[in-house]
Amino acid sequence: MVHYKLDYFNIGGRAESIRHIFAQAGVEYEDFRIDLKQQWPQLKSNYPNGQVPVLEVDGKPLAQSFAIGRFLAKKFGLAGKDDWEAAQADMYIYGLEDVLTKMSPLLGAILFGQGDKDDELAKIKPTVLEPFLIKYERNLKDNGGQYFVGKELTWADIAIADFIDRLTWIDAHILDGHSSLKEFVHRIHNLPNIKKHIEARPKMPF
Repeated sequence: MVHYKLDYFNIGGRAESIRHIFAQAGVEYEDFRIDLKQQWPQLKSNYPNGQVPVLEVDGKPLAQSFAIGRFLAKKFGLAGKDDWEAAQADMYIYGLEDVLTKMSPLLGAILFGQGDKDDELAKIKPTVLEPFLIKYERNLKDNGGQYFVGKELTWADIAIADFIDRLTWIDAHILDGHSSLKEFVHRIHNLPNIKKHIEARPKMPF
């Protein structure tokens, strides 16, 4: 049996969707959560490029969150039914990456106290987050309203639902006016295995 170990901080960040993929697939893994202040300075040099998340597969490291997600999605039948669906899933995943990059000042305020959270949210909500939500809601509706790609669950659905859900931790009203996305997140997060993971996970800031 393959031994999987996921190394990341005790936050959702760029690894929570990976945890959700494992949960949905019903595959056991070691969820190694690194204390950012106490452990990370000593452990950082052990990882490729000094970054996490890293997935260890029988001791072999794989870095970069979306490379990890894609690898596991292919392993667990969540990558789409053909090359076109796989490419569409990638498209939506890279859209999340674009938003996460633009959120860096906000996340710095939330996670490290670097600046004021409310000020940073006010800057990016109308210019980054709201356009993202409008676009993704339209894409969801255009594909029938159930999934973003094809007619079956993919890792894109899992990652999008996780990301949007965690946006509501920052702003409880961010899905006001986006009922289709709200219903989508609720439905994905009520899949039995994902729901069980969410109920059992530790409290996280993002």
